[in-house]
Amino acid sequence: MPGTKDLIAGVERSITESPALLLQNHGLVTYGATLREAANAALALEEVCKLMLECRAHGKEPTVIPETAVELPKKFIKWER
Repeated sequence: MPGTKDLIAGVERSITESPALLLQNHGLVTYGATLREAANAALALEEVCKLMLECRAHGKEPTVIPETAVELPKKFIKWER
């Protein structure tokens, strides 16, 4: 089990990459410049999780989205690191 300093370092690395974090055994944490941005991140992650569960319920493994497809929405979402 990682120590507190390792855990904090991991969270710091993660929040520079995404406005949403899933914490094992704790739940979801999101952030944004506004409350609306944080709420949108939570809703988007919830939708992705639902889709992954549906895929697995049907015996399919979700495919990995290409990095180019992941980068495209970032052009339209105001999110400052």
